[in-house]
Amino acid sequence: MFDAIKASPEGRIINVSSMAHELSTKDIGGINIKDMNWVDSYDASHAYFQSKLANVYNTKLLAQKLEKEKIFNVKVVSLHPGIVRTELFRYMADNVCFLFFQKVLCMPM
Repeated sequence: MFDAIKASPEGRIINVSSMAHELSTKDIGGINIKDMNWVDSYDASHAYFQSKLANVYNTKLLAQKLEKEKIFNVKVVSLHPGIVRTELFRYMADNVCFLFFQKVLCMPM
């Protein structure tokens, strides 16, 4: 499949990440190489932040690899998909919701 993308006139590889990747660098200093699988001390939030940062790093490395191979017709991007106001937020604790999202998204619909 990768050969087909490279052969196309305008190939695109899109990795979905999250703005939460920034929290990984601020809160835990990036990817915990010594315990990448969170075996020693699991923290759901930090594991999520770290996984999103890994998506961003993967995107950057793939873009560099294509550039090194002189393949300029393929764009590699990482994106934050945004937020859709749904009933899902009713299951989140208020402090978690307000931490990550605008106040209006955390209010009952």
